[in-house]
Amino acid sequence: MANTFNIPNPVSPRSIGSNLVSPFDLETDRLIEASRARTNFNVDGSGLAVAVLDTGLRVTHKCFTNRVIAVRNFTLDDEGNSEKVTDFIGHGTNVTGIIAAGTQDERRGIAPKANIIALKIAPAPSIGPVFQALQWVYDNTERLNITVANLSIAASGFNYKDDKQAQIDFPEYARLLDGLMAKRVAVVAAAGNGYFQHQEEGMSLPAIFRQSIAVGAVYDASFGSRSYPDGAVANSTHADQITPYSQR
Repeated sequence: MANTFNIPNPVSPRSIGSNLVSPFDLETDRLIEASRARTNFNVDGSGLAVAVLDTGLRVTHKCFTNRVIAVRNFTLDDEGNSEKVTDFIGHGTNVTGIIAAGTQDERRGIAPKANIIALKIAPAPSIGPVFQALQWVYDNTERLNITVANLSIAASGFNYKDDKQAQIDFPEYARLLDGLMAKRVAVVAAAGNGYFQHQEEGMSLPAIFRQSIAVGAVYDASFGSRSYPDGAVANSTHADQITPYSQR
């Protein structure tokens, strides 16, 4: 398939700044009550590792000090150097911050003591790097104690109603996701941002596969009305409201 695999569009202008880790992580933390979960269940990610499949990572950021235990580049950026995951876009660094930023101020992630594995899969002209990165996760699960693979990006142009056709089109992905599920690795994937384009229910890849956990986009507070470059419009907004562009 020729569909590109890039960061979701539209991206909130709040999500990428000069620090490459959002100062609004505290709002996300409050929205899903992560701090309450950390307290009630005494969990903070210690001893576990999350593989973030995205646009790379600013590995020197203070929020990730001493916790980036592996990196791998599956794109042509940095002349295809597999050991360099330079984040030229900022999306991957921001996502990793939401998941696992470790400072004590507002830049605190959901699992602030988890180890981090940066797997750069985008931008890319095909979805091939996604499969390669997921295969890498499968091959290294036990060695690095990986428990989650996060893909906050989706393949453009896809809007599967269910995973039957996706299983036919991409059987190798289905088999690999089966294997990751058997290893108890949770694969969390963006549902996609093409709802306004398609005007009907459905999800992108790999979120449509039932072996993954699909995540749509919601607002974390009330911002009034919002409009986006693809034409999607929200006349009003509130916390937990699904965005008008999020596939579902």
